[in-house]
Amino acid sequence: MVLACVWFTLRGVQLVIDGQLQGLVTTTFFLLLGLGLWLRQHVARVLVLVMLWFVVIVLPVGMINPFAAMDDYGPNPPSAWHLVLQIVPWVIASLFAIHVLGKYKHEFRWWRGPAA
Repeated sequence: MVLACVWFTLRGVQLVIDGQLQGLVTTTFFLLLGLGLWLRQHVARVLVLVMLWFVVIVLPVGMINPFAAMDDYGPNPPSAWHLVLQIVPWVIASLFAIHVLGKYKHEFRWWRGPAA
């Protein structure tokens, strides 16, 4: 997960170099998030859990939504299996990360001292 944050940070730096302001926000957010995960801060863990549950719940609903398929793909949308195969790796990886963060939550510290 820290490596994913590093990748998003580098991508944000590329956007800043291209002159897009969203890259500055991306760089700042993911740099601090990666640092928080590396230092095992509880706030970073909770933030990552929220983002991962978003991927597990909202991403499949948004991708397999018939209205989104009609708007994005026009009269010849891809099959539902094709859409599912695009989503499944992200959902499985997110569920695995949620499991790991849940199993080792005692490793993450609060602001002062270890978590209870």
